[in-house]
Amino acid sequence: MIVYTFLLDTKCSQGIRQKVEINNSGNAVIVGQTASVNFPVTPDAYDGSYNYDPLKGYLLDAFLAEISGVRPPGTADILVTNTDAPDPVDVGSELTWTMKAINTGPEDAPNISILDRLPLVDADDDGFPETVSVKLLGIWVDGVEVLSCNDCNESCDICYSLTKDDPGIKDNYIVQFNIGSINASVMRTIIIVAMPLASGELLNHIEVCAGIFDADFVCQSTLDVNPANNIATARTQSQSGSSLEVE
Repeated sequence: MIVYTFLLDTKCSQGIRQKVEINNSGNAVIVGQTASVNFPVTPDAYDGSYNYDPLKGYLLDAFLAEISGVRPPGTADILVTNTDAPDPVDVGSELTWTMKAINTGPEDAPNISILDRLPLVDADDDGFPETVSVKLLGIWVDGVEVLSCNDCNESCDICYSLTKDDPGIKDNYIVQFNIGSINASVMRTIIIVAMPLASGELLNHIEVCAGIFDADFVCQSTLDVNPANNIATARTQSQSGSSLEVE
């Protein structure tokens, strides 16, 4: 829940909500009707007479209200986007995912973890992806290449690790790394380049966590107020080229 409230006048005659939406400013826009004689509104927001007649009873007035949501102190909202290029892509060529992790505030986020599952492909169309479909070629954060933790020394600020996702699938790995802090109103860019090894639809899921992922790859965070926007998926169609040689 992002915004909540209860609309009342001084006599506890409530407004009847007809529709609620969140606008581009993140505020709740409420359309409804009320029988109140002193419903709280901006002056001249609508008919000031309120159409109340004690002989006929209450008649309803329409209202439009915009209510801003204030995030609790000590929290932040980290969101992630994920785009692919090219799409479609030929087997054996490079596929690039560009992810943007954004902190919309209000607080800085000091510890941001990234998790990316290397996509699989459903080779026999039975509804169960079972074939590792890409080979990881490289990772960059804000234009700086990220090395494997196995190849990194103490001078590396960021390194990535590969963790087995499903023991039943050969070479099926999850890529994890920590990119450090994202201050409020700041965006970090992550680029992952891979080579498709099989044709089919590739689903790349990236998740951002204002904390750490546990052993079951579940984000543990008390800072992020809106975890619903922490995962972004890019869909790419991989296709066989006319003459391909994949080592």
